[in-house]
Amino acid sequence: MCTRGLFQLKKVSLYFCDMGGSSKGVRDFLKSDYLKEFLANNPQIQFNFYLKRGSHPGISATYVNGFIKDLSLRNKSHEDVLDDMLRVRNSFGRSALSHSGDKVYGSNKSIQGGWKSNMWNTYPLHELETVSYTHLRAHETPEHLVCRLLLEKKKMK
Repeated sequence: MCTRGLFQLKKVSLYFCDMGGSSKGVRDFLKSDYLKEFLANNPQIQFNFYLKRGSHPGISATYVNGFIKDLSLRNKSHEDVLDDMLRVRNSFGRSALSHSGDKVYGSNKSIQGGWKSNMWNTYPLHELETVSYTHLRAHETPEHLVCRLLLEKKKMK
């Protein structure tokens, strides 16, 4: 991956066995034109190839920031080895940063205020009063109804 125009991958070490079955894909990759093309397209990367008998193949990638990433190439085909080489080249070499913990600092845990256990059982008292809907007109609240009924009583007297 490029950061400010610079690839972060600095060095690649490729480990393989000359006789092991799990290294067959890596050996095929070393003989193929994929490797020559990859080396030609990435001159900024230092490549080291190590023969390690009796061990499984792998890639050890060292990045500019000092991070080292190891990938196993066990039983992979030469196309899969190329995909892993490209993946190593296009990454930063470290895992993503975790975003855990409290992000809002203050005396209350919530922006809306503190939580109460009986929050849903406390209603304003004026909402709990019952009103006869036969007297209620459209867009009229219970307070308006009371005022209107009192005015009608006054008019009758």
